[in-house]
Order: sequence, then C-alpha cells, then structure tokens
Amino acid sequence: MYLHEFDKYIAQQWEEHPKQAHYAQKRSAYSAMAIQGYPRYYLIRYADDWVILTHSRENAQKIKELAKQFLEQNGRLELSEEKTLITDVRTSYLTFLGVETRVRPSRKGKGLVTYSRPSRKALLGAVQSLRKQAERIQQASHRDQTIAEMVRYNAMAVGIGNYWSMTSAVCRCGSTVDHKLWYKLDKIFMKLTGSPLGEYQKRKIEAEKTSNLPVRHTGHKTRVYFLEFEGCVIGLTHVGFSTYEAPPPKNPKETPFSKEGRALWEKRTVQKLRMMRPDTITMFEDLPIWASENKHGSASMEKRNFEYYRNRGYALNRDHCRCKVCATPILRGNLHTHHRNPLLPLDQINKVSNLASLCAKCHDLVHSDQLNPFGKGTKPFTKLEAYRKEGKAVL
Repeated sequence: MYLHEFDKYIAQQWEEHPKQAHYAQKRSAYSAMAIQGYPRYYLIRYADDWVILTHSRENAQKIKELAKQFLEQNGRLELSEEKTLITDVRTSYLTFLGVETRVRPSRKGKGLVTYSRPSRKALLGAVQSLRKQAERIQQASHRDQTIAEMVRYNAMAVGIGNYWSMTSAVCRCGSTVDHKLWYKLDKIFMKLTGSPLGEYQKRKIEAEKTSNLPVRHTGHKTRVYFLEFEGCVIGLTHVGFSTYEAPPPKNPKETPFSKEGRALWEKRTVQKLRMMRPDTITMFEDLPIWASENKHGSASMEKRNFEYYRNRGYALNRDHCRCKVCATPILRGNLHTHHRNPLLPLDQINKVSNLASLCAKCHDLVHSDQLNPFGKGTKPFTKLEAYRKEGKAVL
C-alpha cells in the first residue's frame, strides 16, 4: 500500500496517461501517443523490488530521475545508486526476484526471444540449503529419522524447482545443482547402504521405479539415491526433474483490496490439484508415530505402515486440504486420516479410496455417540452422519 501512489504515478506516464481520456479505446490512444513520440514505460513491482521497462537508455535515465524525485518528495525514500541500474537486456542480464532475464535473437532468424535462468546467488543458495539437509540425512540416528530427513530433502528440492519453473533454463540449472551435490550424497549413501564405490546399483535406482513422488518421477530413467523402508523404495529426487511452465499473464484487476479482485484470485487458484503429496502437513517431526497406541482402540500399529503415511498425503490432496466433514482447512498437526473400512486386509486398508481427511474434532465425532453439533440439514451434519453410518455398517 505504501508504494501504491508510486505505481499510479509510473502508470500515468504511459499505461494510464491522461491523454487516453480523449479516445474511446486504449489501443487508439496508444497508437496516437506512439506516433507523437511519447515514451513507453511499464512497471513491474513486487513489494519494494521493482523494474521499469522502456525502449531506450535515454527513456530509462529520464524515468529514473522522475522516480527518484517522486519518492523523495512523496515517500521520503532514496534510491540506492548501487542497486538502481540501467540495463540493456539485449546484452546483459536483468536480475529480478532471483531470476536473470535477457533477450536473444531467435534461432529461427526472426525477432528476439526471452531467455531466463535462476540467478547465480539463487543457485548458490539452493546448493547450500540442500547440502545442509543432506548432512541431516547423514546425522540421523535411526532409519525412521533418515527417511524423514529424505522426505524433507525432497520437499526442498521440489519447492526450489517449482519456483524456478518460470525460468526457461530450469532443467539445466536444476541439473547443475544436482551435480554439485553428487559427491556429498554419494559418500552419504555409500555409508547408509554399505555399498563400495563401484557398486552404485546398490544405492541408485531409476527414478521411475521409486515408490514416492510418482507424478514427478514417472518417465525418468535417471538413477537417484534410494533406501528401502517398510517394503517401499524411497528415492531422493533431483531438482533437474523440474520442467518449464510459462507463468500466466498478470490480471491487473486481481488484487486483495477489492471484492472483484479477491473473486478473480479464487477463480484462478481453486483448481484441481495433481496427485502431489503435501509432505509438510503429513510428515511430522518423527515418522515412527505409527508405533503409538490408537486413540480409538483399533490395532493401528500394524495398519499405520509407510504406505499409510504415503497415501494419506494423496488423500489430503484429493480433499483439497480440507476436512471432509466441516470443510475446515487442515494445517500441520490437525490432520486425522480416517479409515472408512477399518476391517479390510492390510494390502487394501491404506488405499487412497479408503482414506478420508478429517480434522481432529470431526474425527472424534465420527467415532463417538455425541449429539451431532451441526445444524440439521446442513452439509456437515449430513456428512458426519454418513461416516458414522458407514462405520457402524462395517462393524
């Protein structure tokens, strides 16, 4: 909000120029202004980081002075001369939000194309973060903790790759990160698997053959480090498996400060999620929580195997991270995964179709005879009664 007036000021230099009032359509106004020699300026801002795009160095120097004067007079702010740079993207990289961008001649010989990659600082930061997490894998005192740290490593690698997916060089730069970590990880998994230097097949397996991250690993023959646990093959994913996804154009009407803007944001973001497990919610500090006694009296130690912890993440994703009864958003520490039929054999009981994501309160209500607290005829009332009826029918 503090820089909102600055946004409006820069927009008035071209995109919202007062001259547009004389024309019925913006397109006509822009054409006339271009013919008359008005300079074009486009502001891109995220918090206090911003970039202004224009067509010449002279225009860039002019708008820099205008921005400097406006901020000094209206915001009592000073531009940092070290950080406020004028860059020609045809010859040098523009760095913004950890991404370096420039334009190059098209290989087809027509016009220019945009090329982007993570900045060198971002690459170094990713390597350092993943190396520290690799050390936590090495320092784990027992196998359960080792698997938990591997899950966290995967979550970090996927998160880094997802952010970099807006850059055209995401795959190549991700592979660079993986290569810089290779020696460290190889030493760790040689020790964990007891395999000598030449027997890499005992510590590396094709990614598509792992039990975790099936959407991410499908079709990848590249070998990844792995450990066997509870009958599953848990692999360490690669940042280089991430792929480029063109970011959608920004809708200027999408803003949290208006009812229309919030509705547009909800329409864009509420979409069917892929079967990617939200590990930060489903994986707690220690994996051996299946060894604890079941609050509701069933034999949970046996059925809460690794397949259960893997598939309840898929169920939570399917349920859009909301309780199936009251629709409350489920955050870390509030997830209870309900077995719809607790009497199925072990090879069927933890299938995604038999799991339902509930909050702690609603899970207690399903397994109790308390009076239904929801209003009769409402969706939560109906769903709670359906789960109770389903459980009683099975028992």
